[in-house]
Amino acid sequence: MPKLFVFTGAGASADSRIPTFRDAGGLWDHYRIEDVCDYTTWAHNFEAVHAFYNARRSELATVQPNAAHLMIADWQRRYDTTLMTTNVDDLHERAGSTDVVHLHGYLTEMQCTACGHRWNIGFAPWHLADRCPNPVRTCQSIKCVKPGVVFFNEFAPRYPDLYRAVQSLEPGDCAVVIGASGQVIPMGIELRAAVGTYKILNNLSEDKNPQTGCGIAQFDHYVYKPAAKGVFEIDAILREFFRSGRSS
Repeated sequence: MPKLFVFTGAGASADSRIPTFRDAGGLWDHYRIEDVCDYTTWAHNFEAVHAFYNARRSELATVQPNAAHLMIADWQRRYDTTLMTTNVDDLHERAGSTDVVHLHGYLTEMQCTACGHRWNIGFAPWHLADRCPNPVRTCQSIKCVKPGVVFFNEFAPRYPDLYRAVQSLEPGDCAVVIGASGQVIPMGIELRAAVGTYKILNNLSEDKNPQTGCGIAQFDHYVYKPAAKGVFEIDAILREFFRSGRSS
């Protein structure tokens, strides 16, 4: 049976009113990466980093999954689906998806760089005097606690899972990329190795930069609509694809 590989980026959550990072007016237009999301400087900017991510968790508590998240969860129920995302929100899970690979970590988690402990705090703020609660190793660190998201210049431990998933795609499988700029992970380029896999891209508009890997040349079909609308067109394609073993 054909496999479905789904990769989502910030555009998948934009219709839930979660700000994107790189689009015009996105978060990186208002904050400097080196101030709030750089592994080489975060400890120096400890208060600013935690204030930034406390605000992001507070925002996350006010939003709900959109039609894109719900449709992807339905695909998981229908097809043999691998779901990977660069998003750090929990909207895929709240929509009903399971086994979601968060390539850049989780906004609702904290991690201790001293002992390696990770734990979930939900949408709660992290107070600057709170300590690492590792129940096994008595750590009690304060200054080594950072948000459980992957910063710039930080090792991303789930990237090998992405490469293995792409390498496992075979002729007759299908790959869907939704709301991903390709500036951090150039999925169009990554998917070139998946020869014979039918590739679908959903973004707001055509990307003319060949270096980002999300231009139309790398895909067999493209849908230029917001994700919450584009997934319905993609769903029709997938239904035909998995019914007949080919796209219409």
